[in-house]
Amino acid sequence: MPTQRFHSVFRNVSEREAEHGHNLDVLVPILADCSSRLRLACEDAVLNVTTWVRDCNKRRWYAIFRREDKLQAAERHGNLVRSLRSLQDALYEFRDIERVKLIKPYEKLFDHDTRKLKKECLFTSRWELCYVSLAIC
Repeated sequence: MPTQRFHSVFRNVSEREAEHGHNLDVLVPILADCSSRLRLACEDAVLNVTTWVRDCNKRRWYAIFRREDKLQAAERHGNLVRSLRSLQDALYEFRDIERVKLIKPYEKLFDHDTRKLKKECLFTSRWELCYVSLAIC
């Protein structure tokens, strides 16, 4: 009996989500599109930091026998600085521009003047409330 109730509620929630365009099939591509530049910048930064740590570990024993090449050190530092700037730019773009696209499907649930949730709005599931809460923060 509880299993039937669960499946009934799940089916009703899924139908309501699909009816309003708030299901995962709609929202995940929006999230993937909005966060693509930020994700690429994160991957680039992690790759550069990993390379830097690997080079530091590899060269620490060589330092006993020969000095580190200043040009290589400056190049590694420049790569880290460029990665950091790229990551910061992507984060600012996501915060200022792209995250607005995340809540576009929920635009009708907000009051345009106060930018707060309308009293009469009803979310079809708890994860939707979390999704919108994170997007507007």
